[in-house]
Amino acid sequence: MQKTVEAKLNKLDERVRDLTKEANDPKVKPTVATSAKQQLSTAEAEIKRLRTDPHAPSEARASIVRNMDPWYAAFKVQPGQKLYLAPADRVRIW
Repeated sequence: MQKTVEAKLNKLDERVRDLTKEANDPKVKPTVATSAKQQLSTAEAEIKRLRTDPHAPSEARASIVRNMDPWYAAFKVQPGQKLYLAPADRVRIW
């Protein structure tokens, strides 16, 4: 998960640099500059959230049910199916 967040932060930092150049370039049309500024604001907000929110981003949490034994019984998930995870590979926290 940490690698996912770091990769996303690196990508966003790069995007922020590109958008900052575009938003401040006097040769760019005003509508393009405004769009770049809005995208820049969104990217900066996402960076702030990733750095301060203690919860993992949703992309990193999507398949958490794979680690819960009752989920397998409830939905009859079998070996060979996409979300199946062998019991030995499931994360045990408690």
